[in-house]
Amino acid sequence: MKKETSRLLALFACMALVVYLVRPLLYIIISSLIVAYVMHPLVDFLERKRIPRAASAFVAILIFFASLTVFFIYIVPVLVDELGSLFANLPGYATTVYAEVERIFKTYLGVKLPHTLSERKNMFLENLRQSGISSLMPVGSVAGTIFRSVFGFLSELLKMILMPVFIFFFLRDFEKMKRWILGYIPEAHRGTAGKYNRIIDDILKHYFAGQLIICFILAFIYSVGLSIIGVNFGILVGIMTGFLFIVPYVGAATGFAVSMMIGVFEFGFDKHLVYIIVLFATVSIVEPLFITPKIIGSRLGLHPVVVIIALLSGAATFGILGLLVAVPFTAILKTLLEELKKSLREE
Repeated sequence: MKKETSRLLALFACMALVVYLVRPLLYIIISSLIVAYVMHPLVDFLERKRIPRAASAFVAILIFFASLTVFFIYIVPVLVDELGSLFANLPGYATTVYAEVERIFKTYLGVKLPHTLSERKNMFLENLRQSGISSLMPVGSVAGTIFRSVFGFLSELLKMILMPVFIFFFLRDFEKMKRWILGYIPEAHRGTAGKYNRIIDDILKHYFAGQLIICFILAFIYSVGLSIIGVNFGILVGIMTGFLFIVPYVGAATGFAVSMMIGVFEFGFDKHLVYIIVLFATVSIVEPLFITPKIIGSRLGLHPVVVIIALLSGAATFGILGLLVAVPFTAILKTLLEELKKSLREE
C-alpha cells in the first residue's frame, strides 16, 4: 500500500514539474487541446470510414485552418466595416440620446437641462469626431507591446507554428498518451482511474464541440433576427452575441445590452425595442429547451451561481483561457465529487 501511494505521489509530482517547465507554452498547449477536442468527433468519423488516424487528424487540421482562413477573408472584413460604421455613427447616436433625455426632462419633469450640460455634450461629440477609430488604440498598443522586439515576434511566431503540431499529435496519439499515464497508476486503482478518465473525456468532448456548434447556430439566429428587426449593425452584434455564448450568460447579456442601446439610438423608445426583447427572450427559452439538449445532451447540472463564481475565478486566474475552461472544469470537479460520494456510500 505504501509503495502504491509513493508511486501515485511520484506521478503527481512529475506532472506538476512538467506543467511548471512548460508554463511558457501552457496557453498554446491548452488552446491546442481545446481545438483537438472540438475536432475529435470528425477524426473518429473519418477513422470509422477506414481512413488511418494520422491522415484523419491531418484532414481535420486542414479543415480547421481552412475554416479560419475563410472566416478572416470573408467575415472579418464585413465585421470591420460594420465596426467602422458604428464608430462613425457614435456622435449621431450621442446627439440622439441627449435630445431624447432633454425631451423627457422637459415633458415629464418640466425641467430644462442646464446650459453647461449642453456644452459638455458638445465637447464630448467633438472628442468623438476627432478620435474616431483611435478609440481602438488600446488594441494597437497591446499588439505593439507584444511584437516590439524581434525576439518577442519570433517567440509568438514559433507558438503559432507549434499549435497545428500540438493539435495533430493530440488528435493522433491522445488515446496512447492516456494509456501511458494510466500505466503508471497502481493496478489496484487503475480501474477507478480509467472510469474517471472516461467521465472527464466525455464531458470535454461534448462540451467544446457542442458549444462551438451552438455558437454558430445562435450567431446565425441573432444576426438574421436583428437584421429583420432593422437594427443597425445587426450582423456584427449577432455574431458577437453568438460566439460569446461560449462563456455562459455573457453572450446573451452583452448582446441584449448592445442591441437595446443601438435600438434606442436609432429608433428611440418605440416598438423596435419590444421586438428586440421578444427576440432575446425567445432564443433564451429555445436554446436551453431544444438546442443545447439536442447537441450537447443534458445540462452540466451546475447552478447559475456556481457558474458565475467559476467564470470570475477562471478569468481572474487565467484570463480569457480561464473563461473558456472554467465551466467544463467545474462540471468535471462536480461529477468526480459525486462519483467519490457514491463510492464511499457503497463501501
